[in-house]
Amino acid sequence: MDAGRGKGGHVYVRHGGRKSIVKMHGSKDLDNSYVKLVCRQLGIDPEDL
Repeated sequence: MDAGRGKGGHVYVRHGGRKSIVKMHGSKDLDNSYVKLVCRQLGIDPEDL
């Protein structure tokens, strides 16, 4: 993660040449559908997490 690249409550994430913006709002958990979306953008199988 590259916290310096995101704005506000977001971070810029890179994996294997792909990139995505992930929202970070304190201690709140991310919704499963949102995690699947970010995984798809990064080319990661959510089952591997």
